[in-house]
Amino acid sequence: MMKELCFERDGKKIYGHLHLPKGKDPFPMVIICHGFGADLNDHEYYATIFARKGIAAYCFDFIGGGPKVKSDGKMTEMSVLSEVKDLNTVIDGIRKLPETDKENLYLMGGSQGGYVITYVADQRSDEIRGLIPLYPAYVIRDFVRNLLKNKDGIPETFRCLGCTVSSLYATDALSVDIYEHMRYPGKVRIIHGTADSLVPIEYSERAVKIFKDAELIRVRGADHGFYEKDEVLVSELAVEFVKDTMRL
Repeated sequence: MMKELCFERDGKKIYGHLHLPKGKDPFPMVIICHGFGADLNDHEYYATIFARKGIAAYCFDFIGGGPKVKSDGKMTEMSVLSEVKDLNTVIDGIRKLPETDKENLYLMGGSQGGYVITYVADQRSDEIRGLIPLYPAYVIRDFVRNLLKNKDGIPETFRCLGCTVSSLYATDALSVDIYEHMRYPGKVRIIHGTADSLVPIEYSERAVKIFKDAELIRVRGADHGFYEKDEVLVSELAVEFVKDTMRL
């Protein structure tokens, strides 16, 4: 069963879909975060698979997270740290639901969403049972630095991956060394394509050495994102991770 569920941060709506399994709650819950310029539809397939397997899932649109999001806000208001605030708001709301098993709350995110869940898990490690970063964009600081290297300072707005963002995006991205926020002590399953042309897998190879209890699963030949058979494989790996690590 899927139902719309919204939260609010600083007067702005966060729109999302809650996928619930059949059976008696509370259920283990996975909060799923999309990447830069995308929306909840990017990862809703995973939410449907989780629900079929007895695991609840919530997909949502970040405020200003992309041109097609149903949440409020514009992309010029978005940054990695604004998305951290959004995710914290969502976690607070999801933890209050009677359907949520608060002992088994997981975070999953693709690309920039993988970066954001990593940052938030560092803040709230006692509340998060496990992390599933998909091709996480740990490259963001290097990417923005390279994007702006020929500009005189940080412009008020600039183009990034086909979207217009503001100086806020650059300032926040440059201010964070995400590798300093990998102190989460729980289990982490990073899944990354070996042919990722946007976020080289080396960024995840470095991360897996920093997290206390992490593994890196390489998807052979996959670029930035998982599709068709790779998406099916990753959904199976994600379900397996939750079922193997959840507190009974």
